[in-house]
Amino acid sequence: MPAADAGGPAKKKRRKVGLEGEDVESKANGYEELDTDGDDDDAADVEVQNGFNHPDALCLDPRGNIFVADGGNHRIVRLDGSDAKFLCYAGGDGAGFQEGTTDDALFNSPSGVTVTPSGDLIIADTENNVVRKISAGQVSTVAGCQEEGFRDGPAADAMFNYPTGIACDPQGSIYVVDGGNHRIRKIENGIVSTFAGSGQRGHKDGAASVAQFKHPGGIAIDKNGNVLVADYGNHRVRSISPSGEVKTLAGSGKKGKTDGAGPAASFTFPMGLAVNPVTGDVIVADYGSERIRLISPQGVVSTLAGTGKPGFKDGPLATATFNQPRGVACDLGGRIYVVDRGNHAVRVISDTHSKTIAGLGVPVSTLGDDEDLDDEDEDEDPPMGMTGCSLVPNTRDYLKFEKGM
Repeated sequence: MPAADAGGPAKKKRRKVGLEGEDVESKANGYEELDTDGDDDDAADVEVQNGFNHPDALCLDPRGNIFVADGGNHRIVRLDGSDAKFLCYAGGDGAGFQEGTTDDALFNSPSGVTVTPSGDLIIADTENNVVRKISAGQVSTVAGCQEEGFRDGPAADAMFNYPTGIACDPQGSIYVVDGGNHRIRKIENGIVSTFAGSGQRGHKDGAASVAQFKHPGGIAIDKNGNVLVADYGNHRVRSISPSGEVKTLAGSGKKGKTDGAGPAASFTFPMGLAVNPVTGDVIVADYGSERIRLISPQGVVSTLAGTGKPGFKDGPLATATFNQPRGVACDLGGRIYVVDRGNHAVRVISDTHSKTIAGLGVPVSTLGDDEDLDDEDEDEDPPMGMTGCSLVPNTRDYLKFEKGM
């Protein structure tokens, strides 16, 4: 990163930090930014190091480490499972595109993250319109040419339009929610193909090639190989079978918060998805209703946590409150992790309670200034007619999806 101009922001250096601000040993090139303008304000340093700016998604690796796509800070954060140390894993020096080491790499609003069977991290680098990989401390591009558009074929030549959710199957194939193209894409053996979606915005079940989605967001894969999609703009959760048949798993298509079986239930801009390996339930981050919902293996929708009112309250699930929950993940023990985007926090749901494990409740910029902070009103519902609003971390970008709605 080039040195700051005279009179500009103070140049920053790297320091190894932990959740409480203490120096710790480096793990996988995990460093954070430290403002070194001469005031040595440790309290401010800790705030910058441990805060998020509209995080978008998270995943777990086999060791229990949590990786968070901190979209507003253009970085990937790692929360070490053993001691909850907060480490900047890659990016964080502002928006951009750069390959190389995790210390030097740049991202632009990453909003999806998953782990491959071999342990590599795969990232939907949303505003760069590419899919990236972190392996052995190096960041590279898996697919995409940085041009917004639609094109299948060799990975280096393929084009995406705001890739968001991302998942990986046991064979290592990568599934990408191509939100702006209303398609689900697949990356396998260096080739990008369309897995489902005609590209026409709408709602239609049936064969994958003719099925329609409307700004799909999150994605997950169940034990039977079904690809599950949060069809954000249609207020539904969809399922794509291994044979390529698309069906609606739950949701009436109307905004709401009603529990019930299949089409009797309603969602409001569902976004994040995960599968509970213990119960088989599909976990839904129902972004617009401020709730965490469950879809049972029988297709019955219920509310797990959240009152429906935006807020930031831990404790019993019946009274816990969330603010734009966007991403979810589940560990092998059935504990559910939530990216609470509007609260700039990561929460965990275990048994009958919720608990915040990272984040400060307010947006914090790694660049140490207010220019990198979002200006959206956290208490407002997603704007009507702009169903892509959760796909990007900045209100200014809502308009990118308004055209042609």
